[in-house]
Amino acid sequence: MLVGPSGCGKSTLLRVIAGLESATRGAVKIAGRVVNDASPQERNVAMVFQDYALYPHLTARGNLEFPLKMRHMAKDEIARRVDAVARSLAIDRWLDRLPKQLSGGERQRVAMGRALVREPSLSLLDEPLSNLDARLRVQVRAEIKELQRRIRTTMVYVTHDQVEAMTLGDRVAVLDGGRLQQVDTPAALYRAPCNTFVAGFIGNPPMNLIETRLVAPESGEGVAIALGPVALSIDTRHFAGEAIVAARAAGGTVLTAGVRPEHVHLGDEGGVLATVLHAENLGHETLVHVGIRGGPRLLARAPGMVDLAPGATTRVVFEPAEIHLFDARGAALARSR
Repeated sequence: MLVGPSGCGKSTLLRVIAGLESATRGAVKIAGRVVNDASPQERNVAMVFQDYALYPHLTARGNLEFPLKMRHMAKDEIARRVDAVARSLAIDRWLDRLPKQLSGGERQRVAMGRALVREPSLSLLDEPLSNLDARLRVQVRAEIKELQRRIRTTMVYVTHDQVEAMTLGDRVAVLDGGRLQQVDTPAALYRAPCNTFVAGFIGNPPMNLIETRLVAPESGEGVAIALGPVALSIDTRHFAGEAIVAARAAGGTVLTAGVRPEHVHLGDEGGVLATVLHAENLGHETLVHVGIRGGPRLLARAPGMVDLAPGATTRVVFEPAEIHLFDARGAALARSR
């Protein structure tokens, strides 16, 4: 899975893998074989595009058969492959329909079937769901995940939607400005982002990122971070000792504190005094925007429907173990293992 904002190089990297563009340096390997000098045809990769790219004058069956006919396969082998892929994608009922007679989701499945019917070494998917409405996108996303589990083929999937990346990817590579920021499992990216870009990009809603610095805690012991006029004590056991030592040595150097909205709790006792700015009731949860008195704005995630009027006073409590710290360059301070 390749994820990142528009213009970060995702589609370019996909084209390099496919052989449609040349790599300026490094090696492209498919199934352990270096393919830098191999033509697109020799790489045995299949591509699924954002706009389906189906032949409008051919039926769904004709679109599935086309790449096999171009390889001059025997008719019985073509029929076997088309029927097998059509059943796996549940499009066997639509094989005699033209693309204009199919819905967006059905056309996307035919486009995927045309790629898979070739039995490629690698399938490349370039934002295949971006033309679908929100409800259909959720449905087809689940179908792609189930299909990949059944056929066990390798897919490289490009998206700017981090929800797709988190739900579909086994391993996710985060790109920004043409540079690889981090590659890991979705869970690891969410729990341990390597820098502020990944922290702010992965997660919906994203992590709260707050400009801060290390200060002396009100108790006089340990370490605290500044949230406006308030000193919030942090548990240094969750960071590698050398990371905290380096941060302390930097004195008043600006740091960035990060905390996920689900680790920000609202209540009447303890924590930091804050004002409710507005709340977004989503049914299963409520996203509450609050402002710490004299300090930063934060987003808290509360389960269910929470009735909080703008201007109401509340208190914000943070989970100490879930606070992340990033240095002045945006790199995460090492966490303890």
